[in-house]
Amino acid sequence: MIYQAKTLLLTFLISCACVSLGYAELKNEAGELSIEEGVICQEIINRVPVGTGDIFPKEVPKLYCFTKVVGAQKPTTITHIWYHNGMLQSKINLPVNSSSWRTWSSLDISPQKVGEWMVEVVSEDGVALESIIFIVR
Repeated sequence: MIYQAKTLLLTFLISCACVSLGYAELKNEAGELSIEEGVICQEIINRVPVGTGDIFPKEVPKLYCFTKVVGAQKPTTITHIWYHNGMLQSKINLPVNSSSWRTWSSLDISPQKVGEWMVEVVSEDGVALESIIFIVR
């Protein structure tokens, strides 16, 4: 009896996972913009983020926000909105020209800019797609 209950539960969980995966695929096919990868890094080499992390030394001269955007059905834009300790620092509009697109923005970091940072990635119509939090110390 216990074995049958565990088997039923496992079957149910697997079914739920399959439905969820199918739903995610349908969302992408329907053209819903999403961020497949969003990281903060110290360099971009050949369109690949290098030196990723969530804590950076205050001596770092510049940081990049790298995003891989998927699901665009037509050219659009995203915006990287950089905040330091809750205060707006910069808004950078970036084009997205295909259904799988890598793009990034950068910001010079001065040694006085220690603290908590966040980059919010927002779609053209104002939908928040991702929030990336990191620390400079």
